[in-house]
Amino acid sequence: MAQGQHKQHQQQATSEKKNKLRTSEDVYARIKWDTSFNQENFVMGYTDRFRGIMELPYVDYSPGGDIPFHRVHYFRNTEGYVWDRDTRLDLVFHSGEHHAQFSEEDIAFREDQMQRALKATAEADEEKREMADQKARKQLARDRQNARRTGGGSGESSSSSDSLSRSPPSFNGDAADDHSAPHGSSRAAAARDLRPRGVSTLQAFHFSRFTSQWIPLTSTKQGSPQFQEPELKVVTYNVLFDFYFPEEIHTLLRMGAAFELLHGVDADIIALQEVTPAFLASLLNEEWVQHGYCSSAAPGSPQLEPYGQVILSKIPIAGLHLYQFTSTSKTMLIAQMTACGRSLVFSTLHLTSNHAKNDTGPLKRLRQLREAEKVLRYFEQDGAQVIIGGDFNSSDDDPRAVLTEYDDVWALLRTGDDGKVLPGLTFDPATNPLAKLNSLTGLSHRLDRIYTKNSFAGVPSTVTLIGTEPIAQTETEKVLYPSDHYGLLAHFQLVPSESDSDDQEQVSEETGGNLAQGSAGEYQPTPHTAIVIIPPREFWDQIEAVRMKHMVPTAMPHITLLFRFWPPSKFPEAIEMIEEKLASIAPFEVTLGDFGIFTHEHTCTAWARPDSEHIVPLQATIQKLFPECDEVTKRSQGKLSL
Repeated sequence: MAQGQHKQHQQQATSEKKNKLRTSEDVYARIKWDTSFNQENFVMGYTDRFRGIMELPYVDYSPGGDIPFHRVHYFRNTEGYVWDRDTRLDLVFHSGEHHAQFSEEDIAFREDQMQRALKATAEADEEKREMADQKARKQLARDRQNARRTGGGSGESSSSSDSLSRSPPSFNGDAADDHSAPHGSSRAAAARDLRPRGVSTLQAFHFSRFTSQWIPLTSTKQGSPQFQEPELKVVTYNVLFDFYFPEEIHTLLRMGAAFELLHGVDADIIALQEVTPAFLASLLNEEWVQHGYCSSAAPGSPQLEPYGQVILSKIPIAGLHLYQFTSTSKTMLIAQMTACGRSLVFSTLHLTSNHAKNDTGPLKRLRQLREAEKVLRYFEQDGAQVIIGGDFNSSDDDPRAVLTEYDDVWALLRTGDDGKVLPGLTFDPATNPLAKLNSLTGLSHRLDRIYTKNSFAGVPSTVTLIGTEPIAQTETEKVLYPSDHYGLLAHFQLVPSESDSDDQEQVSEETGGNLAQGSAGEYQPTPHTAIVIIPPREFWDQIEAVRMKHMVPTAMPHITLLFRFWPPSKFPEAIEMIEEKLASIAPFEVTLGDFGIFTHEHTCTAWARPDSEHIVPLQATIQKLFPECDEVTKRSQGKLSL
């Protein structure tokens, strides 16, 4: 409803006797002092003099500060509005005109108000970041100018500067605050100075057998030993905090089962969500954790108040950082490591849920996903592989709620012959009573995911659900699971760094191996890659106009020739082999002259098949080069899905 119409609606109500509405200051104090309210769940809407209505997390509001109470318009939490000045709603004190019943006009007004607030807040946050970036760039320019003046332009100084420009960025400690670091022409220094706002440096810990305590991970410990295993096992698991229904979820019993489960999985990196201080204390008392892992937190770590994410890693953590998402209490944990001589960034997060019908969860998650991508770009400056595991609170029903720059490991490895992603339900009220207890809709979703980017270092090979077996039957005859979520376990095949692979190739040559031959068995095919024909861009709009009517395209239009191809690290060899073999084939046109469908249980897929005169010989020629990559050719000729 337009704002003018709403004011008219308010004026019509002035003739009626009104109950006095409690003030925003009263509501603020009630939320602060009433222990039945969780302050972390509340947001305040206020009027900004220049941008209009905006939002601020309750915990970030300062009484007597820049925002006076008379400019506060509403309070809301994950369930919706609890106090609204404009529609005189008060579910805190039950004052005003409305208690729980309100008109469709009021609902429409609040929805419009909230959308405007979210948009204005996002714009303000982006503007603040841009201003901070500009300030950092100006400071960097001044530092460079001062360095040139100090160096005097001598050849020795220039050489030193060149050396600095090639040095990699260091993440041991808070580089942005390290005033002892040299200034000048270092690109690494520039990158550190432009570190995204909201990122803070944390301390990782390891268990000392001498003091029997968890102590800070020293630089000596960070550098040794090196992780050289050929396979990396990664777990993400939401362990379910005990804030709600404590009598029904049997936390102590579940906790022991979760520890036993994680111990048995024996993952190299474990990402946990909804970890409380009590859960962490018990976890860090486990002998297998103390002797095998370093931890992103120790007893008393403030980032777990009242709950948060934890990373356990067999690989020494060289750098640890926490990112605070804007306008929310949600955070993202980022750990930097080295595996097989390559840089690895591992991150875990827990995005906003969507419990209420009119909740803003989807919009918040979309903003959080874009923020996560932007922040992680900073940490992959040296080409590091990035792996993210966590509770994304997003279902497959929303195609926007994905990390667009990343590959979803489950979708990569668990796609059926019909091209559909297999369910992989990690939150399933139909099978898990704990999920049913915590679900308002009863719907099952794939909320937990593992994403990867720059997979030249580690190619995902398998992914499975964990925690799917019940652990006990309670006195109420309910089946109990370790958590209301099922976890994910993914395996990555690691590719050694160039220095390591040179040694391996020398051994291969000495033993008669020939990596240049296309048999491969040498390289394990991966679902991460394929050889495809991509139509010229001038035809994309015509093809997408058809595809968009009936599907959500996840890739450009293409005709697949080979699927489950070599890992990206071996593309140069593959390209050389293909170019040599196809050099004698003249260019040709492709006509999509054959149409048909694949029939599934409830749906079907329409496809267009190119003429076989040229495509079939081309596909057969490439297949001979890579006989192990026969996922497509053993079934049929390549097609273009419509």
